[in-house]
Amino acid sequence: MNKSHPYYPLIYALYVSILSGFATAETLHVLRQAPDVFLCSWIAGLTLCAYLWIHISARLREKAVPEPIYLILIVVVLYFVLRFAWLIRAYLPYHLLLIIAFITLGYITVLRYKGQTLSLRRIPFLKLPMIAFSFFAADILLPSEILNVSLPWYYLVAKGLFFIGICFPFDLRDINEDQSSNVRTIPAHFGAKFFSLFSIGFVAILVITFFGIRKTHSLALEGSLISLILVFLNNYLYRRFPSSTYLLLLADGQILISYLIMLVLIN
Repeated sequence: MNKSHPYYPLIYALYVSILSGFATAETLHVLRQAPDVFLCSWIAGLTLCAYLWIHISARLREKAVPEPIYLILIVVVLYFVLRFAWLIRAYLPYHLLLIIAFITLGYITVLRYKGQTLSLRRIPFLKLPMIAFSFFAADILLPSEILNVSLPWYYLVAKGLFFIGICFPFDLRDINEDQSSNVRTIPAHFGAKFFSLFSIGFVAILVITFFGIRKTHSLALEGSLISLILVFLNNYLYRRFPSSTYLLLLADGQILISYLIMLVLIN
């Protein structure tokens, strides 16, 4: 589907929210907890609300009226998200929720005051880390905190780097938009060629790190490693075919692939 399709943002939001649910399911599996459809659906709902708000706020900045389906859906999903949050309120880590909300909304929302544009995304080189942290905190840290079970440090490192790697192709996609909007990302500031070399160096460090950890720790890490290699293969293909929407969808899809590889390796 072309990105210009009027319902592409909606379909993409649903796609990413489902993947977020699978990432939560992976976390539960690593924690050796029983599958919890409600918890996975709740975090998927949070993700869906964030992506719907991205589209709605963009339309508002353009002084256009958001499509009714987006407004209706965000109200309905937010209702169920808040209802479930009320049911588990005794277990919620409010400090973590506030941090996630601040970073996510601060990244999405763009305010204009006295001719100045205010947004966290305007802080140099923080766009990619903020997006990666939002997914990492919501899909990895939040379930762990709610269940009050600690995740191994090496798994936290692996998944943190994994989410950073997934975000790389999207920085390449947005390079022209970021340059015109004065958003300083690595590819927008230093160029796509430098970013390609940076990506190669990043994955080389990751491979060394993963194999160093692998000597003493879980096979689950290999799922993340294999999937990360696929992410960087995807980055290479995206540089060759920058108009391909399917390659971007595949980059996000590494979340599911990582989970499936982990299940195969562990079981």
